[in-house]
Amino acid sequence: MFDLWRGVVLAACFTAAVSASSVAVAQKPNPNGQPADLQPGKVVRYYVWYDEAGWHLRTTTVKRLQDFDGRIRVVGGTVENVIGAQLEGGQGERSDRWKVSDNKRNIAFRINTQGAMDGFDFTLSEDATDVEFTLKVNGEERADHIFIGKNSKNPPSANFSYRAKPRAN
Repeated sequence: MFDLWRGVVLAACFTAAVSASSVAVAQKPNPNGQPADLQPGKVVRYYVWYDEAGWHLRTTTVKRLQDFDGRIRVVGGTVENVIGAQLEGGQGERSDRWKVSDNKRNIAFRINTQGAMDGFDFTLSEDATDVEFTLKVNGEERADHIFIGKNSKNPPSANFSYRAKPRAN
């Protein structure tokens, strides 16, 4: 009788472990491809995706001014190039800005978006292995405001990472 119960418990543990690992893999969205629903004026959100040109980050809102800020860290390599997309310059608190660190391993940014779309594109050196994102909206880490890849799926957290050059599936 003891062996029967032990077998049941072991089977239950194995099933739970397999289910948990399947869920963890399923939660990380594929970053490849421009989001199908990419357009200005959506409810507060980040769009993040990768394609043959490199990485892309966009922000959008419906009407109210929203403050997007964060950090992107490169592992094993450096940031090669950053190009702004629809960023407003200017001076003061409400100007959009990004800065690459002196060692070229980090991009820090602050983008203020209101009823439009802002963002930037960036490329990484050949020796880069991973890229890590920490994204905030109005000072809060909100994964539900981050949409990744062609299918616009949310990451499990506002802190997430990918291979520097993810393979298309």
